[in-house]
Order: sequence, then C-alpha cells, then structure tokens
Amino acid sequence: MGKPVELNDRGIGVIMEHPWETMVFPDMSVLDNLCFCIDHRVSNVWRAGNIRKSIRRMIEEQMGEGICKKRMWELSDMEKSELVYTRILLQKPRIVFCIQPFKGEDLKHRQLIWDMQKRLLDRGIAVVILAVNMADALSLADRVVRIDKNTKVEEYERKDFHKLPPKSSSLLDNSYQSCYHLFCEYLLRIFANVIQKKRRSETMPSKPVLSDADKKAIRKKLEELCEECWIAQGYKKTSIKNLCDKAVISIGTFYTLYPTKED
Repeated sequence: MGKPVELNDRGIGVIMEHPWETMVFPDMSVLDNLCFCIDHRVSNVWRAGNIRKSIRRMIEEQMGEGICKKRMWELSDMEKSELVYTRILLQKPRIVFCIQPFKGEDLKHRQLIWDMQKRLLDRGIAVVILAVNMADALSLADRVVRIDKNTKVEEYERKDFHKLPPKSSSLLDNSYQSCYHLFCEYLLRIFANVIQKKRRSETMPSKPVLSDADKKAIRKKLEELCEECWIAQGYKKTSIKNLCDKAVISIGTFYTLYPTKED
C-alpha cells in the first residue's frame, strides 16, 4: 500500500486547468499570491518583511520591475500563469500534477508553460501532465502512460515514443474527470487551511517597538551588567546570552542595539 497523503503535505503540488483563472486570488496582492504556499517553509511569511522583500526582488527580476505594484486584474493571462508556476517553485514540492496545462492556449502562452515546466524539472521536481492530447507533453516527457476506454494501461519510455499508436491522441478518457474533481477538492481544502493560518497570523498582536527611552534604559542596564561580568569572570567568558538573561531581554533586542558584542 502507498503512503497516505496528509492534508498539509506540501510535497504535492497541483496546477489546474487555466491556472490564470482558477488559481489566482483577485482580492490578494501579487506578493500575497506568491507567498500563498510557502507558509510551511517560513512560518511567519505574512509578517516577515525581509523574506517578502527577497521574494519581491526575485519576482521583479523575473517578470519586470513594478509587477508587484499592479493589481491582480491588471495582469495578463500569461503573467498570471507565470505567477502560479513561480508560486509552485517557491513551494518546492516533490511532485507537481499539471491538469490540461496547454488546453486552449496560443503558441506564445504554450512556450511560457514549457519554459516554466522545464524550470520545475531543473529544480528536481517531478512533473506529471494529465492531458487529453499528448502532442504538447511529448517535448518534455521522458515517459508516457496511455489509458484507453477499457482502462487498459500502456507505458512508453522516451526511446519508444515512435511506437505510440498513430491515433493515440488521448491519454485519459472519462477517468480524467474523476481525477480532475478529486484534485479540485484536495486543492480547495489546502487553500482553506492556508487562508485560516493567514487570518490567524494577521490577528496576532504585532511586536512592540522600543521607544528611545526604552533603548536608553536597556543600554544603561547592559553597560552596568557588562562591567560587573567583566570584573567577575573576564571579557572572554562574558557571553551575549548571559547578558541578555541578566537584563531580561531577548538576543534579538540586543542586536537591535549593538550589532556585535564588541560594540
């Protein structure tokens, strides 16, 4: 028996048919749309300014400066598709299921999808393309699994692609519909779970900001403690953690006041 899949297992990614329409959230910003599936890797991604700045720089280098200032409805279908694939790249799953990725798209859009799928493969992410027409998938595939109406399964390695039946344009029959609906249900449950986490994060009280008076008082206390510790145990044996414990402050607070121990 296979390993059961947990609801929060982000090792599995799904890109649905027409992702520019089915997998973007028009009421969220471009940046929030990107960060949607990485909260399992960065627990405070919704509040971590440095992480979000790094993601903003990355997407602007890839899609052009100012992309994050646009509203979702201002993006083209191709930009939205690229956004969804980039979100999956940030998620870093073990495997991605692409449902009908090329259906109804023009040549330019198909080229973008090929390029993004190639980037997934280059990152070591397995890509499974569920498609009715296999022609578009053959350029990237190293294996084709063909299912006919009688649920007969045929598997072809890349070196055997020339043996594919001439009329084998269909990879999936009605079973495609059942797979599609299962994936839709799975995705909706994951998205609902992430939205709940984001809302809980937004309602958490923000970290208090130290006033100038607080900083002055903490510096004075630390200077007094430093002098005491240096006299009692010497400079080398005086650690930042020891000073913070005595001053009842966090190490993070210490570094906001002094970049190094020597300061």
